[in-house]
Amino acid sequence: DNILYNWGFGYENDSSDNIDKIKELKGKPLWYSENESTYQYGFIQSTNSTGGGINTTRYLIDNVAVLLPLIENYYQESPGEKRDGAKEVLETQFELLNTSQFWDKPIYGGFFHYNNSDVKYAHENFLAVLANILWHRYADANLTYKDESLDFASNTISNLSSSEMWDSVFKGFYYKANQDWSIYGGDNQKYLKTNALGIIALTEYYIETGSTNDTAIDMAETIYQKIKANLYNETYGGYEKSGQNTWFTSNYSLMLEDNAWFLMALTRLFKATSKEEYYDDAIDLFQFFETHMYDDENGGYIYSIGPPNNITDKHIFANNLLIRAYHEMSEIFHNTELKGNLNDTLLIKG
Repeated sequence: DNILYNWGFGYENDSSDNIDKIKELKGKPLWYSENESTYQYGFIQSTNSTGGGINTTRYLIDNVAVLLPLIENYYQESPGEKRDGAKEVLETQFELLNTSQFWDKPIYGGFFHYNNSDVKYAHENFLAVLANILWHRYADANLTYKDESLDFASNTISNLSSSEMWDSVFKGFYYKANQDWSIYGGDNQKYLKTNALGIIALTEYYIETGSTNDTAIDMAETIYQKIKANLYNETYGGYEKSGQNTWFTSNYSLMLEDNAWFLMALTRLFKATSKEEYYDDAIDLFQFFETHMYDDENGGYIYSIGPPNNITDKHIFANNLLIRAYHEMSEIFHNTELKGNLNDTLLIKG
């Protein structure tokens, strides 16, 4: 999350700053490099206070997280030394992501939870899809792998959609899979975060392929309908954490991060379809954040609303993800009027 923070908050930062920050990380203990020729490198999860590695396993989420801000910043940056530096880091990371360290190339496709594991998380695969789509969208003649990036995205979406991870009866994506995409450990819960990211990935794929892939947008809209019908909390106006395979609610907590992802999903759906219902739901969700999750006394947005009790801790990543969701919302709805004012203490900095 420390690296993904740069994407959540990245729209406000200067693109050169983000490039410098990530290049600097490659000189720190969080960067593992044993043999780059065999792709034995990448960002690790954590180090201890002395800089020694606690866990040298390279997780997909940490290495995808580097790509998201860098791809956008590369596009924003003017040609020159900074852009050349971003190109080097980008291509190194993209190669790693799409090698057998993470990519299950021989048989099943999709991305492993960590290097050379045999478990796949749906939400992480959707983030990897998003990174590949952004690569295809923003890559210019100086970046390699433009065509391959869309192939990786297409293959991953196809495997997720045609396997046990997609519930063809009750609809929606499950959380976690074995290597062959069978449901891992019998966990047949459907999480708001997983399915919100599914909507984002499917909608962006639909847009990137020229709005011709009706299957992708139909699936995204079906997920939205299931979430709205089953996880919407009428008391608060937000959405609950998870449901069973039938979508009957299994966890009633309303999480800041999960709802921020869903706000992004709603704005992408509106961008792709121009349907007013997505705009209306996004405005309602905006009001939920401002009315029920904003801490008027101390500033910032709380972690979750019960039951049984609210968790009033402030998580930097979740707060900054909401900032990005608001930013995307204002850009996509630029011809409409947001019915509310952002709190002056919206920005939470670590």
